[in-house]
Amino acid sequence: MDLIDKLNLSPDTILKVIDEYTLYSYYTEIKNLETRTSYLSPLRGEHRGSWSFFECNSNLYEFWWKDSGNGKDGNIFDLIINLYPDLKTYSDACLKIGQDFDIGFNYSLDFKRVLKIDRPKFKQASKIGIKSRPFNDKDLNFWRKLSVKEKQLQKYNVEVPEYIWYNTIYNKEELPEVVSEICFSYRIGKYYQIYKPFNKARKFRNDFPSNYVFGYIQLPETGDRLIIDKSFKDIIFCDVLNYNAISPKSENTLIPDFIMNNLLLRFKTVFIMLDNDEAGKNATEKYLQLYPTLIPIFLEEAKDKTDLCLLKGFDYTKHTLQTLL
Repeated sequence: MDLIDKLNLSPDTILKVIDEYTLYSYYTEIKNLETRTSYLSPLRGEHRGSWSFFECNSNLYEFWWKDSGNGKDGNIFDLIINLYPDLKTYSDACLKIGQDFDIGFNYSLDFKRVLKIDRPKFKQASKIGIKSRPFNDKDLNFWRKLSVKEKQLQKYNVEVPEYIWYNTIYNKEELPEVVSEICFSYRIGKYYQIYKPFNKARKFRNDFPSNYVFGYIQLPETGDRLIIDKSFKDIIFCDVLNYNAISPKSENTLIPDFIMNNLLLRFKTVFIMLDNDEAGKNATEKYLQLYPTLIPIFLEEAKDKTDLCLLKGFDYTKHTLQTLL
């Protein structure tokens, strides 16, 4: 222990000795750990995998992890802190690594990645392509329950996929998924989110870059109010109520800083209205730490505004939001 203290380990020096993949493999105890794959969370008990890790565009870290079940994410040192409640800081995490890997004066910090677990070939980022068909009554009835009309669906580039290609651009030589359930796609440029509202196992899937934001291109130049929401369905519902709204590609992905700062200048008041659950509250707290002028709002009678509409009706939901906003 004395050697570790004198070494004054830091994240930078740790990562010169041990590569991140080795640390993820060791502390999650997941064999052949792969990116873009859902695993049972090492942070809590669960029955369906919601934890994953993936490459990140950072000069400091090679990988990032996300636990969709509780809204937490971070780098390898954040993971270790969350795994061990007694650890509070990066220094604590570094000392833990130093102890576990017996890092002392016997290791030269000039040697990069001395300790390494061989990693498998990682999955490539998927690319989604669709062939759409016209809306039918069944499709439109899904939206009519929320008082959404076709003009809103057209405004937000909502389509009904007939065929979906994953991991490829639309190509007739590839075998697509033939869609046989209620399914919608939301398009930004050449990227898509697939939404299957009644498929719990595969409800959402998208190929958006991390800095893409639902509803951003539909915003006016300036406005009195803006809502940071959680999904494109809620954004479209907000449009019905004449509220401006946006959301990131997922509730656990923060809107990029350069976009947030731009929006805070363009809109007089910015609300954040995520789900009234653990994941939504954790994400809200992250936003408030970065942007303390945001006004947080949580619904009491339902998880989100579209659920409230289905539960209590459109007029009740409209009145509730008018009161809160």
